[in-house]
Amino acid sequence: AEKGVFDNMSLAVMMHSWSGGYCIPNMDVLSLRCYVVEFFGETAHAVAAPWKGRSALAAARKFLDLIDARRECFTPDVHVNAVILDGGKAPNIIPDYAKIRLEFRTSSMARLEEVDDMITKCMNGAALALDCKVTKKLGSLDFADMVRVEPLEREITLIFESLGKKVSPVLPPGGSSDMGNVSYRCPSIQPHISITEKDYALHTKDLADATLLPEAHEALAYGANALVQLSLKVFNDETFRKEIYDEFIRKRDLKLNK
Repeated sequence: AEKGVFDNMSLAVMMHSWSGGYCIPNMDVLSLRCYVVEFFGETAHAVAAPWKGRSALAAARKFLDLIDARRECFTPDVHVNAVILDGGKAPNIIPDYAKIRLEFRTSSMARLEEVDDMITKCMNGAALALDCKVTKKLGSLDFADMVRVEPLEREITLIFESLGKKVSPVLPPGGSSDMGNVSYRCPSIQPHISITEKDYALHTKDLADATLLPEAHEALAYGANALVQLSLKVFNDETFRKEIYDEFIRKRDLKLNK
């Protein structure tokens, strides 16, 4: 997507497995950025000469404390999660190195930059207070939120219903997907098709086991059918193709400036 492969395309579409006996027209997702944050201090014996040390672990902990202090002012779309990957090797040694892996999610790429600024301030503030140095680097490529194109969602809903499938409204964003990156480049959609009547959460062993059931294999065929029908509609209907592209541009520009 970054290299322009999807630029000026008329449609990008994929299907996601789901459960509960109903399909969903699209998957709304959050943007996500991951950082590996490293703090550097000075080692010292924790009893013999602690005043000679500068604790990288204390700086890392204060960094997380500062983020927690800001949580009460987060908008509902902001989620920040972190783990300490390295906090020292022995409790009687003040650690000169600590490493944190942190992810944060927001409702749009524009909001992602705002939260990035907040994360950076907390990081630099903790390092300054504990006389440590700090660096950050991306732990993975960014995941973008989803630019939703309503005409595509309406059409896939009609297709699902023509195949005898029950359809539920799009759910609030609950995760992230690389389909979001594609959706900033061209009209995109990621509908969900139910593979079992039982209701399982995504990315669980129960749902993984359900993919082996005969009804899941049948759902796979229905999903392929739906994707083909939607693709042919875009390919053959110039008016529809222009409608979804115009809506894509409008929604993308709104998100970029939100």
